[in-house]
Amino acid sequence: MIKWSNRYQDVQIKFIPHKPAILTISVDGEETEKVDLEVFKTRLELHNLFVEKGFLRKNEDEIRAMKNSYAEEKKTLRVRAMKNSYAEEKKKKALLRHALPNKKVPVLATNNKDVKGAMPSSGNNVVGKSAVLGSNKIVEDAMIMGISEVNTLASLSSSYLFQFFGMLVIGFIAYRQRAKIASLCNKRQDRTE
Repeated sequence: MIKWSNRYQDVQIKFIPHKPAILTISVDGEETEKVDLEVFKTRLELHNLFVEKGFLRKNEDEIRAMKNSYAEEKKTLRVRAMKNSYAEEKKKKALLRHALPNKKVPVLATNNKDVKGAMPSSGNNVVGKSAVLGSNKIVEDAMIMGISEVNTLASLSSSYLFQFFGMLVIGFIAYRQRAKIASLCNKRQDRTE
């Protein structure tokens, strides 16, 4: 929707946050009068003020063209924001893919029978199949602890992933908190000015 003030020729209103709304009327670049806009309660009173001061309304074609251009601009901004969010989502997925130690981590079986049938339980054979599990570090840790069950190895690898994603969430929360504090500081600084 177009602002009502844009319907008059040679009228431009800039709203400054945390400042009183004042209309400055200038003729030939010289300030002639300041009008406090907070006194007016309805649009009709403001329209009467503009007519009283001698401002002319724009014709309907100009107003319609301004409405259409405003709608097009809003639509392009919305499309651009959607494209940016999609690109950011793809970047995050790519970062997560590259952050994993080995990209060939299989989908782990949930049934014990499937797991036991998938790999033998002896320690030597498990080391030979470490590429299937995704990381030599996990297999070495399991062998040091004397673990030979593949099911336990699967839970170890999932706990490493859980820790990784937990750290990501904690980092994101800290980032959001810093952003909130910064925005509050900026608002307070704007109020004091």
